[in-house]
Amino acid sequence: MRPKDIQIEYSALSQKISAYSVRWASKCLAKQGVTNVAEVGCGRLRNLSVLREYFETVDLVETNNQIKKIRDLVPESNAVNLLSNEEFEKQNTKYDAIFLISVLHTLPYKIDRAKILQVCESNLNNGGILVLDVPQSENYYNRRRSTSRKFNDVWLIRHGDRYSFYKSYFRAELNNFVRDSTTLELVIPTFYSKHLISLWRCP
Repeated sequence: MRPKDIQIEYSALSQKISAYSVRWASKCLAKQGVTNVAEVGCGRLRNLSVLREYFETVDLVETNNQIKKIRDLVPESNAVNLLSNEEFEKQNTKYDAIFLISVLHTLPYKIDRAKILQVCESNLNNGGILVLDVPQSENYYNRRRSTSRKFNDVWLIRHGDRYSFYKSYFRAELNNFVRDSTTLELVIPTFYSKHLISLWRCP
């Protein structure tokens, strides 16, 4: 397998319905006065309508490859901005909340998972919230990983001539990884339809 064969954009399910974690957390956060948010790994924008309903400004963050696919789908509005991962990391904007939905499990290297958590933390206001959603034992991945080999600590899943990845987390493992990688503090852990969902506060 060569680096060009790796395409993490294929790793997450392409869904049209907004994530339960986004609908649930948005209601909670809006009641707490949250106004500006970012979604890191926004995919095909399935959560955008929910985020626009509850918050004043929404920044969407994606890889350069994915940005090419979704640029025309992003509404022309001062309240919605599209940023590359590099732009998000280098900017000075601070957010009341950042959504990281079905992203962490797609990254093949542990160091990259830690980095994305650290970048999110650095872009949060003091007291800001990271909304973390990681699928656990979803049938989509289970069916495909049973015949796949491992790559580091993730399952290697083939899509034609491209590969994607699936890291299966247990709750304790995930919580310990966030704590070891950041100074974020766990506020609320929950579980819904094979998804580990948690809110983490920036001290």
